[in-house]
Amino acid sequence: MPALRPFEPPYDDETSRWGVHVTALGAHVGFTKAQIMATVSMDAGVWSDRERLLIRLVDALCDGSMDAETLMRVRATWSQAEQLEIASLVGFYHTISNIVALAELAPEPWAERLPDQERQRAATEPRSGRRT
Repeated sequence: MPALRPFEPPYDDETSRWGVHVTALGAHVGFTKAQIMATVSMDAGVWSDRERLLIRLVDALCDGSMDAETLMRVRATWSQAEQLEIASLVGFYHTISNIVALAELAPEPWAERLPDQERQRAATEPRSGRRT
């Protein structure tokens, strides 16, 4: 199984789980404070080329915008098993997000909160293409 960090998709407030991932996994996978904030501000400058490709892949899987260039780069970067693991994780998080939304669960009290200014900006921007 691959290491956790390369496959932990960055999360924003669209899933209302951003704070859970930041609090529970951010430091564990080695994210800097700048990288954590970049999951909200979409500042691509703090990510490696591989991490930017992962973000691009996650966005493409989430919004159905997979293009030939992204697919070619993904296939050149990760094995088929790793690609399937990424797709499975994205699908799993979509399932959790749907359950949370349907059940109207409140955010966990121990989780960090998305900064207000960034929450407003993230809520108004279209998801596709905003990170890379």
